[in-house]
Amino acid sequence: MSHFSFLKRITPVITAMVIIGSLLTACVSTPENTIAADSVISLNGSGFNNQTAYNFVKEMKTGSTFGTEDKLISFPYEGYWGIEAEATENTVSIRAYSNLEYEPEIVNVTLSGKDGETVLTDSINYDEYYTLSLDSGAYRVNTVFAVNDLEIRNELNIFVDNKEAWLCETTWMDEKSFTKRRNEFLSLMSETEVTPGNSLDWKAVTHNGRNYDNEEWAALSETVITDKSKSEGYKVMQLHDWLCDNTAFDDYALDTFGTNREDYYSDSSGKYDLYDTRVGVCTDVAEAFMIMCRYNGIPCVICENDGHRWNAVYINDFWYETDLTNDMYRRAVSEDMSEIILNGSRGYTPIDLSSNILAVNPVCIGIEGK
Repeated sequence: MSHFSFLKRITPVITAMVIIGSLLTACVSTPENTIAADSVISLNGSGFNNQTAYNFVKEMKTGSTFGTEDKLISFPYEGYWGIEAEATENTVSIRAYSNLEYEPEIVNVTLSGKDGETVLTDSINYDEYYTLSLDSGAYRVNTVFAVNDLEIRNELNIFVDNKEAWLCETTWMDEKSFTKRRNEFLSLMSETEVTPGNSLDWKAVTHNGRNYDNEEWAALSETVITDKSKSEGYKVMQLHDWLCDNTAFDDYALDTFGTNREDYYSDSSGKYDLYDTRVGVCTDVAEAFMIMCRYNGIPCVICENDGHRWNAVYINDFWYETDLTNDMYRRAVSEDMSEIILNGSRGYTPIDLSSNILAVNPVCIGIEGK
């Protein structure tokens, strides 16, 4: 999966979730010292054909959250539980972690690469790091956790070249297409003068030129994020999960009217606002998420493409794209919005990187006139 940088490091999403970075391409076989945090590397011939690696770091926590079916739920920042890793020279040390009151059972752990698969189940635990010494190549640690009678899979990706190990993310997009998409994002961010520093004003967020229950969403986020000491990634996960679990996408409005209720009825009184109805479309959810993130000190903006909107959040010096609309499994299917059905399951759907970003919405980035 799955969600997801520029300036210090840039990377795409997640689920998750995607990270965006500045361009520096490389191939699988690279000269010494050519891998940087913002490298983009094709994994063809490494055992992971048709995949591309990006966002190379030395420390990473891969996170997971609760699902409604057995599936992969993994994103490249802290979750309720997951795997934490450190890369040093050609070794990677890993262990499980948990932010719950209990430690989910580790059902199975495997290390896969071009030479096959190695079972590590008996070696990975919550107490001590287990160190892997690895030859050059690409690897993936798959860990299956048992949570609420479900098996949730978590992924950690590793790349080793010239006796130097890195933790990274992967996408099914080819290297050339991924680089093009990433550069488009960077260009749009530059054109709209978006920076983490000017993407924090939660009071400035408006909906069709009016206040969008900003104070109410901010206060609500206080009840969602109960431990302010947690990482920004953990807080983003909590906000994402709350919105997915407590709001519904307005299938009825789009199927019947072809637009949202406010526009169809020409009613901007706030009667159809997401905070009151708990029902809305992509714009509503993206704006609510932006207010809640910014109120908690997490830079957040909106991206657009062909009438669809999603968010980019700045975590761990990266811009991650996350699309809550793709992850919403509650659907409103009646005129009075009272009938809610469940469609699929909550997850962290990866951003469709094959789809071009047409705009980074400059709404409320804190720049006069933008």
